[in-house]
Amino acid sequence: MRDILVSLIVFASLPYILRSPVNGVMMWVWISVMNPHTQGWGFATSFPFAAIVAGTTIVSMLMSREPKAVPWTPVTLTLLLFAAWMNVTLPFSLHFDLSVPLWARVMKILLMTFVVVMLVKTREHIERLVWVLALSLGFYGFKGGIFPVNPRYPEIAGLVCYPNWTALKAPCDVAIVDSSTPGSVGWMRSAMVKMPSSARSS
Repeated sequence: MRDILVSLIVFASLPYILRSPVNGVMMWVWISVMNPHTQGWGFATSFPFAAIVAGTTIVSMLMSREPKAVPWTPVTLTLLLFAAWMNVTLPFSLHFDLSVPLWARVMKILLMTFVVVMLVKTREHIERLVWVLALSLGFYGFKGGIFPVNPRYPEIAGLVCYPNWTALKAPCDVAIVDSSTPGSVGWMRSAMVKMPSSARSS
């Protein structure tokens, strides 16, 4: 029954993804982070839902007339260089036959990561993405509050917004930073101050 439910949700979402590629981003993140298909015991556990959603999202993106450009920041440039370096070192791997499947998997994830960065542009998109991530993690028992941090807004989606990480009253276990914004590297470093040592080392 769970296999059928997940299949119905994914395939029912495809027309909406073709209508707007941002919907595909949300579905891909949901499948990749929450892995809802692993909650079944049948065909869904090994069915390539993420690949289907990713392919549909890319087709929708190519068909869409919306602006499509990667915001080149230190974070995105570093990610691109990291991907290029993995391609350079692949032929020299000690166990090439074992490395190729992992390389292919990582390249697919990095491709969709750049698709996400290209499509998530507005405040509404970012809020939707954060909620998808939060709910996907919360499904597995992630407990605690959600504390938005943004110096430009007093609140986001009805939640009190803090001006910086140090203003938080308690440590945070998970920090989600929008890498497309200027100064995102500095935000990531400041987030580490509020994370316990066990979370920083993972």
